[in-house]
Amino acid sequence: MRSALVLILGILLSAFLAGTLALSPRLGRKPPVEESSILRLKNGFVGNHPPAAVVNLADLGSREQRAELADPALLFPRSTKLPFRELAALYRYANGCATRDLVPTRNEELKKAFRWHAFLCGAKPAPGPEFFRRPPYFHPSGSTYVHLAWKSERPEFHTEAWARANRAYAHVLERADLPSGVLSESERLLADLRPSALKALLDEAGVAISPPSILFKQEGREFAGKYAVYPLVEFQRALRTSNVTLAMTEDESQCLLKDGNSCWNADTERAAREARRPTLFWAGLTLLLSLAAAALLLRNLRRDREGDRRKRFALSALTHELRTPVASLVLHADELRRDFDRLGADSQRALLALVDETQRLLRLTRATAQYLPAITGDKVSLHPERIPVLREFVAEIVAEEAPGARFESASDAAARVDPYWLAVALRNLLRNAVKHGSAPIVVELVCSGTRAEVRVSDGGAALATPLAELVTPGKKPGDRSGLGLGLYVVHEVAREMGGKLRLTHRPTTFVFEFPTEAGV
Repeated sequence: MRSALVLILGILLSAFLAGTLALSPRLGRKPPVEESSILRLKNGFVGNHPPAAVVNLADLGSREQRAELADPALLFPRSTKLPFRELAALYRYANGCATRDLVPTRNEELKKAFRWHAFLCGAKPAPGPEFFRRPPYFHPSGSTYVHLAWKSERPEFHTEAWARANRAYAHVLERADLPSGVLSESERLLADLRPSALKALLDEAGVAISPPSILFKQEGREFAGKYAVYPLVEFQRALRTSNVTLAMTEDESQCLLKDGNSCWNADTERAAREARRPTLFWAGLTLLLSLAAAALLLRNLRRDREGDRRKRFALSALTHELRTPVASLVLHADELRRDFDRLGADSQRALLALVDETQRLLRLTRATAQYLPAITGDKVSLHPERIPVLREFVAEIVAEEAPGARFESASDAAARVDPYWLAVALRNLLRNAVKHGSAPIVVELVCSGTRAEVRVSDGGAALATPLAELVTPGKKPGDRSGLGLGLYVVHEVAREMGGKLRLTHRPTTFVFEFPTEAGV
């Protein structure tokens, strides 16, 4: 099925591209965009529109302060740059305030961090102004101490006067959390920038985009370090009549021209519109021819889909059945390992159980060898045998899987079915009742005419999940999570045998129906 899909997609794609590229060789070619034309666009817009505001990089402090308190990369945690053992002790101390976690350190960043958390834990008084105004400014978590102090809402740090006096020692982007009254208009605009836009300003790029604004670098000695702020929507409106598009980029996007965090590309819509009419005609004709070829493959797809479904069913069922005996075998082997030379009563019982599960695993292995070859074709083959007395067959399985269940049978019949898969289905129903239901568990065999039903009911809470969802592998419905794969196996076995699985409520009852010998 996968190869057929690949073939269909290959036909469609190759035919469409061949027609499009052959008839419209110009489509997809971007006309060149020169830096001079973009510069003319910017200058024309700036000359005809007054700025909404102006920001000054001087508000970021000196170049040294910009390097220490403006780069957006500084806001990331510094855990990889600090000694792990001492850093782990710091976080333990921050969370528990246990003095045993106060470890000595030579690292200045960690010394300052321990001092800060000692204050938060009540072990030391509040730090003075010099604590916040001398480097290192950043806590290992990536926040400045000014920002941490303000966010702590401690009364000594949560006043406008304190924020105004120490705002210069908070990261530029952290200043957005400070009261609006302590920042100038330029500082507020800088604090509200996107990190990529702030990085563009630090690199002194010509353009920086931070929706809903766009910033242009002002030219001239008197405007050094200043950027004019405009509404982004106004500039994009001005670009509609040009052959240029503008977008914000925060990565290495493909751009004909990249300036700061702005990405300039050519507008190919006009060229595409001119070539679109003949292209659509020939592309449509090519698509019709491709669909005609694809129709020849759809018949194979339908057949392969059913074959794949049967293969998945057989593999799922066999995998599901192998889990229980293998797990039991390992468990009992561990019990024997405790005192192998001297077996007591408990160990003897474990040995008997181990032998029994080993035999079961052997039978299951043989069944795997029998049924796996069957799924290499288009159909999972059953191997029916005559079961002369269904009552005895069902009763034996009930006794093994649910010894506390009550078995009832007012009628009996013979059936010609696959005994292995019938046993698999009944065992799964009983296991679900024991594991997910409640006592009393009642198993009833009802034979009527050409059909037989095995009804497994329990006294647990009624299932609200539809049967269609319960038999979907991987589903975990309601309060009885884990039913999915087992019931999927039961459902598929019933379907392969010409029967069906039903669910009734009050009490919860699963009905496994299959034909008897007279109905085969």
